[in-house]
Amino acid sequence: LTVINPRSHAHSLILPAFGIDTGPLAARGGTTTIEFTPSAAGVFQFACGVPYDEPGAMCDPDHKRMTGYLVVLDSGANHA
Repeated sequence: LTVINPRSHAHSLILPAFGIDTGPLAARGGTTTIEFTPSAAGVFQFACGVPYDEPGAMCDPDHKRMTGYLVVLDSGANHA
């Protein structure tokens, strides 16, 4: 999973169900790649993990809306 921050303040991606936290990504292009194997199928919420702090140029006023969902499908490969 490649995560890119295109916005004008630092942001991060946290995916608590899998213990993922990118840490702050620099404004306008901070990038990281995460490799992981999901341990379960389901729908998992992710969000920005950098709290909003305007003077510190951390996140943005819409911080509470920076969320989404990762859908992990069961491939059936482990079933008889």
